[in-house]
Amino acid sequence: MILVWRWLRIAGLALAGLLLFWLLAWAGLPPLLKWQLERQAGAALGRQVSVERVELKPWSLELELHGLRLLDAQGQGDQFTLERLYLDLDARSLLQLAPVLDALEFDRPHFKLRHLGGGRYDIDDLIARLLKPEQPVSELPRFALFQLQLRDAAIDFIDEPVGRTQQIRQLTLKLPFLSSLEPQREEKSEPSLHFLLNGDPVDAKALLQPFAQARQGEARLHSAALDLAPYLPYWPATLPLRPTRGQLEFDLTLRLAAGAQQAPAARDDQAAQERQDQQDQQMAPTPLSLAGHLALRDVELEWAGASAAQPMRLRWDRLRFDGKTRLGWPIRSPSGTMALALEDGRLQVDGLALREDDQPQASLARLLLGNARIDLAERRLVVGQLRLEQPDLQLERDQRQRWMFERWLAALGQADQAIAPNQADPAAGWRLQLDQFELADGRLGLVDRSPVRPVRLRVEALQLSAGPWSNALPAAQALPLELSLQLEQSGPGGRSEQGRQGGAGRSGLAGSTGALRYQGRIELPQPASDGHPARTFASQGQLELDQLPLHRLEPYFAAALNLELLRAELGLRASVELSLPPAGLQLALRGDAEVEHLRTSTLEPAERLLDWQSLGLRGLQLDLKAGALSRLKVAETVLSDYYARIVIDPQGRINLQQLLRQPAATSASASTRSADPAAAKADQAATAVAAIATSTTAAKPTTPPAAPTAQQARLEFGPISFVNGQVDFADHFIRPNYSARLSELSGSLGGFSNQQLKPGQAPELAALSLRGKVEGQASLAVEGQLNPLAQPLALDIRAQVDDLDLPPLSPYSIKYAGHGIERGKLGMTVRYQIAPDGQLQASNQILLKQLNFSERVEGSEAPNLPIRLAVALLADRNGVIDLNLPISGSINDPQFRVGPIVWRMVLNLIGKAVTAPFALIAQALGGAAEDLRQIDFAPGRSELDAAARSRLEQVAQAMAQRPALRLTLAGQSDLERERRAYQQAQLQQRLLQEKQRQLERRGQGSEAVAPPTAAESAELLAAVYRRADIPKPRNLVGLAKTLPAAEMEALLLASIPVDADRMRELALARASAVRDALVRLGVDHERLYLLAPTGPEQGTTDGTPWQAGVMLGLKTE
Repeated sequence: MILVWRWLRIAGLALAGLLLFWLLAWAGLPPLLKWQLERQAGAALGRQVSVERVELKPWSLELELHGLRLLDAQGQGDQFTLERLYLDLDARSLLQLAPVLDALEFDRPHFKLRHLGGGRYDIDDLIARLLKPEQPVSELPRFALFQLQLRDAAIDFIDEPVGRTQQIRQLTLKLPFLSSLEPQREEKSEPSLHFLLNGDPVDAKALLQPFAQARQGEARLHSAALDLAPYLPYWPATLPLRPTRGQLEFDLTLRLAAGAQQAPAARDDQAAQERQDQQDQQMAPTPLSLAGHLALRDVELEWAGASAAQPMRLRWDRLRFDGKTRLGWPIRSPSGTMALALEDGRLQVDGLALREDDQPQASLARLLLGNARIDLAERRLVVGQLRLEQPDLQLERDQRQRWMFERWLAALGQADQAIAPNQADPAAGWRLQLDQFELADGRLGLVDRSPVRPVRLRVEALQLSAGPWSNALPAAQALPLELSLQLEQSGPGGRSEQGRQGGAGRSGLAGSTGALRYQGRIELPQPASDGHPARTFASQGQLELDQLPLHRLEPYFAAALNLELLRAELGLRASVELSLPPAGLQLALRGDAEVEHLRTSTLEPAERLLDWQSLGLRGLQLDLKAGALSRLKVAETVLSDYYARIVIDPQGRINLQQLLRQPAATSASASTRSADPAAAKADQAATAVAAIATSTTAAKPTTPPAAPTAQQARLEFGPISFVNGQVDFADHFIRPNYSARLSELSGSLGGFSNQQLKPGQAPELAALSLRGKVEGQASLAVEGQLNPLAQPLALDIRAQVDDLDLPPLSPYSIKYAGHGIERGKLGMTVRYQIAPDGQLQASNQILLKQLNFSERVEGSEAPNLPIRLAVALLADRNGVIDLNLPISGSINDPQFRVGPIVWRMVLNLIGKAVTAPFALIAQALGGAAEDLRQIDFAPGRSELDAAARSRLEQVAQAMAQRPALRLTLAGQSDLERERRAYQQAQLQQRLLQEKQRQLERRGQGSEAVAPPTAAESAELLAAVYRRADIPKPRNLVGLAKTLPAAEMEALLLASIPVDADRMRELALARASAVRDALVRLGVDHERLYLLAPTGPEQGTTDGTPWQAGVMLGLKTE
């Protein structure tokens, strides 16, 4: 019992002592701590430190500091303030022999940092006092901390040189647990951080095991929108790009995954120590990885540095980067090389735009870089995918051939000169790899004002796919590539076909789109390395071109042409092999090509010159070696629906021989050769056959022989077909002018080349066959052999014209005979043989039927001979003149001309005939002739009605009674009076043709088809409308709409062209109808002659109203 009381007393005394200690500590320690803290901290920091009060609870081991202040170096303001510091020490500290804190709290700390400029800060004195010499690394301190909290902290960074203040507000940090004591060091801690950076929220969370055996941790930093405006003043002023606005969004996760710590080796274990040293020399597995994404939104950059002549703005809506980065740093490595690796990197940029003076120059809807991998240690960059979506670039070049980016980079050349010439290539030694590159829905605009006329091109639907590619691939491997684009043909800047030809262009062509597609492989240039030889650019693949508008590029070569290319569309299906060795371009092309819708015109005045609907080249083989043509082979050529306008100018020059502008020296030589235009070009003006021969040759798509070179290119052409050609010939050298039209020209030319069959033997001639008509009536046939590529020229051509009306040739008869031709028909057969030595053998068989000349033309320079009497004497009893005029000579003789020789021979025959007597008897027709002088036609039509047929019966009866009379027929038409009627007549003709087509389809066809009834007209009109190749209203899916009959009729009528040429054809058709009717009534065809059509001003002379019809004229033999 006594022992118990003793222990109770001891316990009571201990408790009393403890209570007394607590009381003394509670009352005495706070002032002492406050005094010592202010004194010791002030001495250590060299600043004035003050504490408002200290509270101590020794019974619970709690300490609180209130109103802590650290003044600045001048002692005039606060450097740091802390409203409250709370510390709760756990009694377990005695058991662990290490500090264990149950709570550590900081309330409303506020820190101010001032940048004074020149790298100086207002805390430099504090840093200098706190810095101590490096101490050897000691053991890890032992401690445990629970519930660390930092509440409502604030930081002010005052940057005096920049004049900006960066603020952090509402900074809150929560750390629930952190311990280096066993076994708590293996537990995970989840701290969190939140603050406002210049008003923008930033959050951070972590999961840490900083003292575990295997260090692991994860930290996440997130901000939804961080305004970059407060940080723009820190952008380097020397950079040409300067941001003006933007927002930063980031969500990053940092992970630490280090291996377990190895226990130190024993000092006496030398082998283990060596192994440890060897491991220390190697880089440990990368312990750090960074993953997440960065995004820049609504960013605008201004390009206004020293290298830009005027401000440019680059902006994008959103730039996002996703990826994972591994970082390792071998501390013990002698080289100290950092190992940084990026994995699964993903970069996305949305709404990228480049503007100049608020005008868009380039834009990109999205840039996507995916699955990127970078390894600094291995010097390797791998990009899994690079995709550009909807890029749009506007290229411009001014009249001084300066591109728009040359204005932006005015000082770039000086900057390049500042680079040291021996500076190492930063990409040297790097292995680069791109798995896939894609460009989708790209657009490219080009405005080039440097040519004679601006060039405006617009590329749409640009698609490009390439990859994989690597700079470490051997030369045998190449980069797969697929490319497609569409090139718009419509747009401002060019001269339209309709504008140049008065709307005569083909409908449906304007605004069409050309396309280019390429699929193959390319080899990019690469210098020799790693045992691989150097590589130059090369490409192998399939190339397809559809309706590529060559005329959009015409301004680039317009200076070399004496014509204007209004339209030309190139089509190509070919395999292409191309390379660029140092010796020059090498190209091998195999496939088919086609040039469609060729339209050309003369320069001034703008007149139709050379056209064709289609020029097809099948089996095309084109080889270039060292930039020069080595071989050109075409297996088959087809020229369809072609047209040529051949004109002999007043100086006697042929227009198609001057399509290319010649140098001054060549032009002077040509002008010297044609010093006497009359003698130089009389062979083109001699006869209609000469015009026909010239026209036919000009229409052929032959290739002129190349100039002599060291090695002549091999040229081979297979059969050439001509389909439905037309040639308009005009001779302005003679007065009055002469014109003729050749139509329905179709034929073929056999294969030919410039290669000799045997050494010293001329190339083989090709067979020529051509058929057509002259002025729509006379038949034309050309047969023979020639080779357009042969040097020297050799040919054997036979041409024949039958039943050619002679009145259109009056200009030639006036020039050489002094009389015009009132009527007559020509049949002519000519044969020209030219040997390789230049010797010409020609025969001219001329057959003139019922030739009748007019009175002599006043002012004519031709000899004044009795031509009409000579014709009568030369003609037989049937009125036929048969002449055979052989000619021989050398075409190498500059004075030798076929035309003058022919006319001299004709005039010699006339001179011989004037010695024979000649009598001409003229008789009048009779009483009824006055009423029959004109056959009337319905406006717009060329069919005979009952009244006209009745009148023609009277005319036939009169002609039968007077066999000596000859009848001339002059068709009449009027463009203004008959425009609407002509269109109606053409539409009715189409309806009739459609009815006949339908009857034939049902097996009910016949030669005579009754005109459609009113009930049939509507159905026939719809059928004609469907078949018509005219612009039609279309629905949303592109199909032609169904229209009322009136609208269909209006569209069809509007599509029927009416011009002077068609009125002339109408007049000729009326005259032909009258002639054909009279022939059927028994009038001899040889007594009927068509005259040139007349207009309304020539129709009447007695004041009676003008009436469409055919004027009849009577002549004697």
